Amino acid sequence: MSDNSLFVEDDFLFADNFNYRSRKKYYVLHHYFYGCENPHDQYVYDESEIKSSKVQKYIKTHRYANYKTDVYRFELKRWSIDDVVKFEFSNGWTPGYLFAKNGFNYVGEINLIDLFDHIKKVKGTRENGELYEWYEFDSVGGFYKYRDSARHNLVEKRKEIQTELEKFGYKDRDLIIYRTSRKSLFNYWDAIEVFSKGGYSNKKLYRDKINLNLVKTLEQRCR
Repeated sequence: MSDNSLFVEDDFLFADNFNYRSRKKYYVLHHYFYGCENPHDQYVYDESEIKSSKVQKYIKTHRYANYKTDVYRFELKRWSIDDVVKFEFSNGWTPGYLFAKNGFNYVGEINLIDLFDHIKKVKGTRENGELYEWYEFDSVGGFYKYRDSARHNLVEKRKEIQTELEKFGYKDRDLIIYRTSRKSLFNYWDAIEVFSKGGYSNKKLYRDKINLNLVKTLEQRCR
């Protein structure tokens, strides 16, 4: 990302839409390595905030593990199925936890691995009682062979994806929709995630909670 181009507009996260009048843009910050605990990296920003001198300075100067801050743009709008099936695979991360922290409502997701591949899953319970689920491959070599060949073209499942989106009422309300993908041996997913605006209008409340949780985390480490 060049110094004079602060916004990362990846195709897998964003696609143009015909409904320009109703759409609103939101932005999240992310580093190549996950884990930056600066509260500015935990917020979701509206368009006026992301353009402010304070946030722009942070974007230009902040580093985490020697990496610059990338900016990802998302849109709250009425989507068409044509827009959704344009999303391409990209081995990356998911911003869903940031939307949830900032008051957006999780509407649901479409698991593209299940939709396309029907890979066997293993379920179990960890020692702390937490449930887990992962995909089972016949060998590590089998995983890598599958990973290198599987790049789901959403156009092939256009009808099925539209049927799933209709369960979320996507034609009748403004939503944030994006594709998130990762294919490594221990982190493996490919999904379309859907959020509504929820309580984001009261963002100060959610940011106060974020700040408080970060303080608690730091206090626990110092004990």
